[in-house]
Amino acid sequence: MTNRRGFTLVELLVALVLLSIVGGVIIRLLASSQRLARNQSEKVLMQSNVRTGSLLVPSELRELGINATAADIQAMAANSITYRALRATGVACAVTAGAPGTVKLRKSLYFAYRPLQGTRDSLLIFMDNDPNILTDDRWSAFAVTGAATAGTCPDGQAAWVVPAIVAVDSVAVMQLETPVRSFEIMQMGLLAQDGKFWLGARSVSGGETALQPVLGPLRSDGLQISYLAANGSATTVPTQVRTIDVIIRGLTQHATSSGTGTTNLGLVQDSLVTRIRLRNAPAL
Repeated sequence: MTNRRGFTLVELLVALVLLSIVGGVIIRLLASSQRLARNQSEKVLMQSNVRTGSLLVPSELRELGINATAADIQAMAANSITYRALRATGVACAVTAGAPGTVKLRKSLYFAYRPLQGTRDSLLIFMDNDPNILTDDRWSAFAVTGAATAGTCPDGQAAWVVPAIVAVDSVAVMQLETPVRSFEIMQMGLLAQDGKFWLGARSVSGGETALQPVLGPLRSDGLQISYLAANGSATTVPTQVRTIDVIIRGLTQHATSSGTGTTNLGLVQDSLVTRIRLRNAPAL
């Protein structure tokens, strides 16, 4: 008969201890990897929000224009701005006065983010009574009263016919083939909601009464807007604004910790600064 010797109790206890040590190390490594992956995901999402905000805000504001008596900036604050937001550009081949009158825009030179909407949108038409004089140049606003329809310019080329309220004296100082921009009144600002802060936006002329969250979360000072005159000093007068500095400060959605879990890093933050030069902004 073969004599088979089994494991002693001490050997079994040593094996169990070694297994528990190895298992504990593996569990800690897995937990650490999960925490590290979660932390990286939170930071990537936060940095993506900051970058998106630093692209979105300038893309809206860089088309703002000013002149000596008027500005696309309608209201300005440290964490909010109300402005004329560009939605389309074109060239007017014919304008008829009336309430409503009509503005014909060449289809071949018309570019838009979306179709024109009555009451929500308005037209800015370049007024140049005398092409040889710069002091009489200006952009004048005209309310759009309905949707654009297909039509033709006086030379027979395709056009969009836009119903708008146009005064007789305005037509008298318009040149043929004058530039046209369409806009709606928008507001962007810092929005507090559910204990967090977000970049919010609303269409004022579209009848929206409250900001809607666009991206975030941000810090409580997550949107900071500075308005600078030609000499670089701060100004509170819209017609004096030449550049706008925008700071976006983001936060992670959840608190993070180090990979080993021994250090609580809390909410991680990051920020980006963008400087915007206004369109058609001469020095004062």
